[in-house]
Amino acid sequence: EPLPIVLSRAEVRHFLSCVKVNRYKVVFALIYHCGLRISEALNLRPSDIDGDRLVVRVREGKGGKPREVPLSAGMLKRLRVYYAYHKNPHWLFPAVGRGWKGSYACLAEAMHVNKQALSSSAVQLAIQSARASSGINKAFSCHSLRHSFATHLLECGVSIRQVSRYLGHASLKATLVYLHVTEISEDQGREVQAQLIEEALRF
Repeated sequence: EPLPIVLSRAEVRHFLSCVKVNRYKVVFALIYHCGLRISEALNLRPSDIDGDRLVVRVREGKGGKPREVPLSAGMLKRLRVYYAYHKNPHWLFPAVGRGWKGSYACLAEAMHVNKQALSSSAVQLAIQSARASSGINKAFSCHSLRHSFATHLLECGVSIRQVSRYLGHASLKATLVYLHVTEISEDQGREVQAQLIEEALRF
């Protein structure tokens, strides 16, 4: 199977800096931070964010399997600021609706009353626009942020079982592909190998 498209950590940072519309930036940041599928992110309700336990409850995961994914205090703060802006009672990421400027006084009001979640097509268009302005020469998508999340955790030493659980994979087999795209080079491996023997022979 073809390997997934993965952004480096620097590329993720640069891409997010190129997203100028805040409601899309928050979606992309959460997808990358928690390794969510786009549908999982857009179906989140305000009650799915557990600030006391610092977790995101994914109720509608693939195969109907719910799971919890850790949430950093910094990301929680960003979500709270974003939610305080629109205070939609139904959705964490509400849609705006066409022609909202003619019906509502401001964007926040339009988001507050909308009963529909932000659409995946709108999010996909937003990532295409930001990708074009970023200059990153990779055909990445929203799902690439999920791939990048998994790869970066593995590069930092998080166990593959834990990454698999965060992603909501039914088995480790689906997670193993990320072992082939981690950017731990042969030079790094040789360096660690040399350090191990030097430490072992230090007496």
